[in-house]
Parts: sequence; C-alpha cells; structure tokens
Amino acid sequence: MSKDLAITGDLVSAGDIQIDGQVKGDVAADTLTIGEQGQVEGKVRGERVRVCGTVEGEIEGGTVTLAASARVQGDVVHDSLAIEPGARLEGHCRRRAATTAAQPATRETAAKTAPVAEKDAASGKRQSGAADKDRAFGNGTASNAT
Repeated sequence: MSKDLAITGDLVSAGDIQIDGQVKGDVAADTLTIGEQGQVEGKVRGERVRVCGTVEGEIEGGTVTLAASARVQGDVVHDSLAIEPGARLEGHCRRRAATTAAQPATRETAAKTAPVAEKDAASGKRQSGAADKDRAFGNGTASNAT
C-alpha cells in the first residue's frame, strides 16, 4: 500500500502485506512489514512481523523485528524478538508461551521446581541450583535475555 493511502478498517491476508500508509484497524498477515512511513493504530498479528514505522497497539507474532526506525506503543507478544539499536518501545514484551501459563509463579511453586541447594559438608558452601532460585526472586543478579 502506498504512503498516501489511509485505510479505516481491518486488513487480513494469508500472504504478505507491506504498509507504507496509515491504517486505523487491526492488521493480520503471514508476513507483515510496516515501512518507515507506515502507521498502524490497532492490533498487529503475523507469523513474521517487521516494524520500521509506527505502531500504536499490541503486536503478536512468531518472529518480531523492531528496526532502528520503529516506534511502538503497546505490548509485544512473540516467539522470537529482535530489537535493533535506536528502536523505541513503550510496553511490555513477553513470549507467547508465557501468556498461556495457567498459574503464576509464586515462591512456593518455584521452590517445588527449582533445584535444591545443598551445602558441601566439608566447606559449608552452597552448591549449584541455589543461585538460580535466588535469581528467580530478585535475591541475586540475573540477565534479562529475550
């Protein structure tokens, strides 16, 4: 779609869509590219989503890429996420599997599934597994890999 085209309503395609104009509505496609001049106000959904322009709304996709020129205001739900330096994102990022979790993690449920820390009888030092449990509850340093 050309940069001077404005659409009000939802777009759905089983193929590829590139948006260089303005869309006020939801957009769903297998492969979706929002060009640098493209603007979407609504939910964006696709198996492969590349944002170079502006999105105001949730993005859901298998592989989501936010280019350096991307401006996103909304949450990103993904299987795989790449954010290039310079991209702006105001919202939360989470994996698709995390959104389907039936029960939120608590200290009690995590304690049941985390490896048990054991002390070495000779040295009194904690062995592996304890640091992982501490990081899960903010008691240590953890990296934020997506």
